[in-house]
Amino acid sequence: MISLHNNLSPWALQYKAGRKRIALWLYERENLAKADVIHATSDSELEEIRGLGLCQPIALIPLGFVGPVYGSKKAQAYASAELFVLPSRSENFGLTVLEALGNGVPVVASRETPWSALVIAAADGG
Repeated sequence: MISLHNNLSPWALQYKAGRKRIALWLYERENLAKADVIHATSDSELEEIRGLGLCQPIALIPLGFVGPVYGSKKAQAYASAELFVLPSRSENFGLTVLEALGNGVPVVASRETPWSALVIAAADGG
């Protein structure tokens, strides 16, 4: 099984496109063709895989995102969480980070989010 995690999406293929075209031509097409199953994390990723002409079975298994949660279910989710992760290329201000921190849940956020000030403040002891 190969899990692509959107690495063959149009956006991902545009990043360092020359290197990726070479890798696809030299060995990745063959690796993909030999896979018994390809793991897709969303319907859109499944469509992108099919768009590349790959015809193996695809296991559509989301990464565990639960969608919107409200009220007592949200409080229960934060209470049982060990970590909150916010991966984003363009998050402007995720309130979920404040909610997680407010519930005592440690947060990991990608560099593209506006939370780097928290890391700097923590490093400075503030």
